[in-house]
Amino acid sequence: MLRNKFLLTLTIAISWMLVKIKFLQRLLPRKILNKLPLGWTDEMYSTVLKSRGKKVYVDIPCQLQQPTSYQPKTAVDPAYQLTEAEIQFFYQNGYIGPFTIVAPEVAEGIKSHLVEMLETESTIYPYSQNAYVIEAKDRATSVDRIRSNYDTSYLAMNYRDRHLDDSQLLDLFKHPALTERCAQLLGPDLMLWRTQFFPKAPSEEGTPLHQASTYLLDNLKEPVVYPPNLNELFQLTCWIALTDATKENGCMVVVKGTNKQIAPLKISKPYDTQKSDDGSKRFGTAKIDVDIEVNSEDVMPIEMKAGQFFIFSERSLHGSLANQTTEWRWAVNGRIVRPDTRLYTEKMLKEGHMYKVVGVKDICLDRWKTVLIRGEDRFGYNQ
Repeated sequence: MLRNKFLLTLTIAISWMLVKIKFLQRLLPRKILNKLPLGWTDEMYSTVLKSRGKKVYVDIPCQLQQPTSYQPKTAVDPAYQLTEAEIQFFYQNGYIGPFTIVAPEVAEGIKSHLVEMLETESTIYPYSQNAYVIEAKDRATSVDRIRSNYDTSYLAMNYRDRHLDDSQLLDLFKHPALTERCAQLLGPDLMLWRTQFFPKAPSEEGTPLHQASTYLLDNLKEPVVYPPNLNELFQLTCWIALTDATKENGCMVVVKGTNKQIAPLKISKPYDTQKSDDGSKRFGTAKIDVDIEVNSEDVMPIEMKAGQFFIFSERSLHGSLANQTTEWRWAVNGRIVRPDTRLYTEKMLKEGHMYKVVGVKDICLDRWKTVLIRGEDRFGYNQ
């Protein structure tokens, strides 16, 4: 036990030293340099050290500043006007909505189109053209899971950023019902930088509660999102229901009030010891809990009709319920930032990126780009 504690302390100390002393990094082989958590802060190192490796931040610690006023940040079409009370509710609770974006029958048509589109390979991340590498080799589906590790990895990438190769999906995120409300929270200029489909199959388990701000979780080493002020509101996520989302079929849940601070996670059990045929760890089997007390009355299921959406800050603890029905639940989300926010590092853009949670590495970002969905980009930070 003492030996393990000593080795952990030594490893953390060496890592901290190599991150802080920049000139030493020039002496390191690329293989070692690529493993360094260059984006970690002193607080993150301290948390791991004091907890003996039982607690870790998966995003940069920060606290949300309240605005000096809850007035809308820009004038909009009155049809989409938010009141000061609604904006204050958002800042206090971390979410707002639902709102209607399209009629249910329109949502059904969009869903059918997008499901058909998803049967084709993404032109943004084409696996057949070596646009990324899947670490898992197992193709067999475990008896207690919906899909194999390999399929989880492939689908995660094929469901990502399809607004860049499908105009109907992009138009959905350009709808004024969405952009005009986001503008009142973020400001008049908005950029869409990532979309992701979230289907939930019959009998599929829920998603554990988690937080995100700078998306350090992608590779656990460096953030993806670089705002001018980490403690300001700089990003919103819009979650659009393409089918009805209910407590029975796996709607989202948000823990109100948890948007004010990023908390570390407690790791009580590593990945399941049962491994895939190729020896790889099975996704989604680690036992983790956020290191804050969650009151059950604060866990808010966000039920919606097809064609509705809600806006939330991923700083809030959020997740989803299990699908207890025999039907699929379909949704898509979009992440929106102000144009003064930089996305990805130069190294990521040149050498590729990693999506560690689903075992994908060497993601080529040559075809990725941000899309201006409202206002203008006066900074030009992003491709």
